[in-house]
Amino acid sequence: MRRLSNRITAFGSVLTASVFASAIACNQTLAIMLTHQVCDDLIEDKNTFASYLEDTAVVVAPLMPWSIAVSIPLASIGAPATALLSAFFLYLIPLWDLLVNIVRHRT
Repeated sequence: MRRLSNRITAFGSVLTASVFASAIACNQTLAIMLTHQVCDDLIEDKNTFASYLEDTAVVVAPLMPWSIAVSIPLASIGAPATALLSAFFLYLIPLWDLLVNIVRHRT
């Protein structure tokens, strides 16, 4: 993860870890914990790291159709899994933060 954070940004590295953790964990809490364990030593400031976890693992987990974070709410209202395509806010938060961090990293 450290090599990846050198190539992209630390946020990009946390985002990558959270995508894999969310895909494997099928649970938002476990994805947060796994991402924290893998990326804990990348960022010195714990407040920044908490913000990165919030903007990655918390919002990426519901993007996995098999995750409990989305399957239960969709089933309870009777919506199809294709409703995830309209979850723009969940897509935009990590993408915007990644873009901002790449721009800051290059300057």
